Formats: sequence, C-alpha cells, structure tokens
Amino acid sequence: MAELADALNAYLIEMARADAPNHKGPDAKILYFGSRARAAGAYVAITYISYQGARNLTRADAEFYLQWLDRGNRGRHYTPIRERDGAI
Repeated sequence: MAELADALNAYLIEMARADAPNHKGPDAKILYFGSRARAAGAYVAITYISYQGARNLTRADAEFYLQWLDRGNRGRHYTPIRERDGAI
C-alpha cells in the first residue's frame, strides 16, 4: 500500500502546486491545500485539504484512481469512481 500511496501522493502534490495561484481573493475556492496520500493499513488515506478529514480508499479504488491520473486526468478520486460505478 505504501508504494501505491507514494504514487498518488506525487500527483496530489502536483495538483496542489497547480491550484495554489487560485487561492487569492474572497471568492477563491481551494481544491487542494496540503494534499497528501499515505498508507493506512488496508487502505490509502487521501487528504485534499489539510484541515479536512482524509478519505480512505480500498486498494482497488486507489489503483483505479491512480490509473485514471496516469492517463492524464486530474481531479479528486470520486469523479472517476462514480463514473466507473455508474453513479453519474
């Protein structure tokens, strides 16, 4: 799980860096701040905004999210997972 978390963490750091210029002004919406991924037992814990809670992904969901990111997509895990599961 650590290797999977490290790969996701690299993407989260990249997305936080890219999002940083958008954090200015009263109407700014912060999408990534202090983002990280870490192994958490049988899960990968993902934090998008450091002062909010982590989301725990199963190995299958974490691998699916990583594959989605590897294909050049950017965004939070629930977008591709909802699409895969037919929720949107």
